[in-house]
Amino acid sequence: MAIDEAALQTLLDKEAIRELALLYSRAIDRKDSALLRDLYTEDATDTHGTDFSGNVTDYVAFIESTAPFMPYSGHH
Repeated sequence: MAIDEAALQTLLDKEAIRELALLYSRAIDRKDSALLRDLYTEDATDTHGTDFSGNVTDYVAFIESTAPFMPYSGHH
């Protein structure tokens, strides 16, 4: 049976995206700013509706500033 390289690459790409989403959830839930920062590229931006829009450094600071008001976060 021949391996469909395009299909295999699609599965690998989907798994990489899934892993990134899980790591993001973990970073938010555990209030792990270092992990959160590592998930973004240096030139990344993030937009969360009307609450936040900006670069990753500012986004991490925004999340850190909201952490005291978020006693629980559970991504399932």
